[in-house]
Amino acid sequence: MSRRPKLYTLEEANELIPRLLDVFPKLRYIRDQIIKERDRCDVEEITSHGLKGERAQEARERIDRHRSQILSLESDMEKSLKIFDGFDCELKGLDPGLVDFYTERKGQLVYLCWRENEPRIQYWHTLAGGFAGRQLLT
Repeated sequence: MSRRPKLYTLEEANELIPRLLDVFPKLRYIRDQIIKERDRCDVEEITSHGLKGERAQEARERIDRHRSQILSLESDMEKSLKIFDGFDCELKGLDPGLVDFYTERKGQLVYLCWRENEPRIQYWHTLAGGFAGRQLLT
């Protein structure tokens, strides 16, 4: 049995915006570091192709260090993403940050929709509507 999500009032959801604003730069930084480490690992793998002996072993060790760093960063990302689970809201995008909060509107379960560059929540949409289906709160 799935549990019912937390239903937010507009005020409750707006109160979380400052905390969400704090997490986006961290998430983007971790994501960018993962991309850099993957690129470094890829370059190392390509440039080490065909090496033998000690040089091949050194390349394998560098590749292993990159892979270990990637795993560590991915773990950091998972931990950082848990804030959305804790708030029972949904991260829909990172550039810019896009978050949906469950609410009830005229007896229907819908989302309050907030985008990072907006000072407060001003829009809602149906669960299937997505960002393109946003409507101004009235």
